[in-house]
Amino acid sequence: MRKILSGPTTVHTTRDSWLRFINAIRAQARQSYARNLSLAQRIQYVKMHLFAKLSFLALILLLPHLHAQQLTAIATWFIWRGSIFKVPATNQQLSKWKGRLDFPHVETKCKAFLYNRLQMTGAKPGTVLSDFMHKWAIDGPISNPPTSHGFPTALKYLQQFAIDMTYVPPHQPREVRKAYKRRIYDTLHHMANNGTEPCSLRIVKKCPNAVWGRVWKNLHSRDLSDSLPPTCYVTVHIFPSNDRLAAIYLTPTSDCPNCGQEDFIQHRITDCGEGPVLWNWSRMKLGMILRVSPNYIPKEWTIRAAFTLWPPQCHAAILWILANLIHYRQQTYRRLSLSDFMDFLRRSRWKSHPRAEKYLPREGTWRY
Repeated sequence: MRKILSGPTTVHTTRDSWLRFINAIRAQARQSYARNLSLAQRIQYVKMHLFAKLSFLALILLLPHLHAQQLTAIATWFIWRGSIFKVPATNQQLSKWKGRLDFPHVETKCKAFLYNRLQMTGAKPGTVLSDFMHKWAIDGPISNPPTSHGFPTALKYLQQFAIDMTYVPPHQPREVRKAYKRRIYDTLHHMANNGTEPCSLRIVKKCPNAVWGRVWKNLHSRDLSDSLPPTCYVTVHIFPSNDRLAAIYLTPTSDCPNCGQEDFIQHRITDCGEGPVLWNWSRMKLGMILRVSPNYIPKEWTIRAAFTLWPPQCHAAILWILANLIHYRQQTYRRLSLSDFMDFLRRSRWKSHPRAEKYLPREGTWRY
């Protein structure tokens, strides 16, 4: 965070925190305009590097209303100008097995830590806090509805503690503190959402028949390198194909600019340009691994890998080929052939599993 925003991370209030962050970002933006860059490069740096990082940070930390309006105004201006952001705007607190990034709710997590500390300190006899908690009968199971009156102004945190901890069962003797803090967090988070479940993803509502649990599990597989899962994630969710842009009136037509057919994600990967040649070659390799005819390999595996194969080595190989094909097909700014794709796979394999170098003195060469 300090490297990205070039600002201090220890502050007293949320407003002070965001003021320092935004001032640091403005300073970085001014420095970028003093570099030897073209106007397009400067705008791209401010938009993709600074604003996108700040948008992701706003999904984690508590954001004041004033700065939320500023971020929304900037994003709205870019969108109406026809620009697309690779920044998710929906709930990121869902687990990665449900298609999101498993971000914590910072305010609720801080409350859970505070309430756990208050309870541990209040359980020690002879302390001032234990006397206060015993006076208002909040040192054990709290009655429902809670007693929220009679607290002085200086002890408002105890009043809020009495209100919130009413719905949390007390700590059990054999329960570890980590599990108890997690239970406090889950209860407070459920109360903060007013008891409603988070909204489903737009892509899940659009394709409800897909087995999305398997898709997310394959997406976060340990057999893929660190750069491949974000690429597949962007392709599934927010790839700016013309059918999506035409639906929100950012392009006049949904046709592909290269071949004139309807442009959608599947078309970009397997049907446009060199896509059929690359897909037929990849499908042939997948058929050889699975020992089936290539005609049984569906195109939908490139955008929704909802499959589970056995043995695990076979499953990992299929995922690796499909993920590299998606990553390779997103390089639409230049024309790439099948030989280039094969060389791309060799390099990707070498980067994922580099072997140790060994010098052969008799031959005078290095073996990799």
